Order: sequence, then C-alpha cells, then structure tokens
Amino acid sequence: MHGSADQLVSPSQTLLVHTALRASGAKSTRYVITGANHGGGHFSDPKVIEIMVDFLDKTLK
Repeated sequence: MHGSADQLVSPSQTLLVHTALRASGAKSTRYVITGANHGGGHFSDPKVIEIMVDFLDKTLK
C-alpha cells in the first residue's frame, strides 16, 4: 500500500518489489492511494482500513 504523492519513498519502489514478487511466483497485491503522502489522513479512510484489516486477517491466520 503506497500513497501516489509519497515524497519519502517513491511509489515506483513498491512497483519494483511487486513486479519482482509476482515474477518469482509469489502472491503480491499493490494498492496505490491517490493523493496520499507517506502516511496521513488518507490512510484513515474506511475503505483503506478495510483493505488493511482484510490483509492482516488473511495473512495472520
């Protein structure tokens, strides 16, 4: 999950990792939050929280 306006870590970095993981056969999903920086209010959006909770629920079982 990455903000499209992140000035600390370029969104292109998560694209590189996501692409490499998929190429190796690993499962990977990449979400880009439009307008979000490296944290902040965009990550408190109920839809974003739902994505995070679903991921953690599936991953930590």
